Amino acid sequence: TLRAECDAVLTGGNTVRLDNPSLTIRKPDRPVSPLKEQPWRIILTHDASSIPADSICLTDEFRDRTLVVENVFNYLELLKKLYNNKKIGTILLEAGGCLVREFLKAGLVDEWVGFYAPIIIGGGTDGVAPGPFLEHEVHLEQPVVNIFGDDVCIRGDICYR
Repeated sequence: TLRAECDAVLTGGNTVRLDNPSLTIRKPDRPVSPLKEQPWRIILTHDASSIPADSICLTDEFRDRTLVVENVFNYLELLKKLYNNKKIGTILLEAGGCLVREFLKAGLVDEWVGFYAPIIIGGGTDGVAPGPFLEHEVHLEQPVVNIFGDDVCIRGDICYR
């Protein structure tokens, strides 16, 4: 899984409140080294007390690998602190559109892995919808397309132009 490729999985408080994800390596399609620890789970929120106390990330056997971080306004500084304090170098941003948008806007996304399901839904936040949040277009270099069941995955390195 993608989570086995990273040191941490970063998500937003809203994702935890709405989806209650585990953000762990589960049922890998290829063996994971017994030396590979579960990735750190980093939850960004404006109010740590708004994260339900019974959230999987706070109660499961890997709860000691969960960090709840409040009021982050400088994502580059956060990434530097995570590297300096925990040696977290590769982060999977598994979040809603608004947080993904902020990382793209800050130029902090190196690779894009997008999954598209054959469903059309409406409502919710704009996330990475078209709009003036980027100064320049972001392109995928050498994208690779894979199909998993009915889902389509597009993966490629990010190029900010």
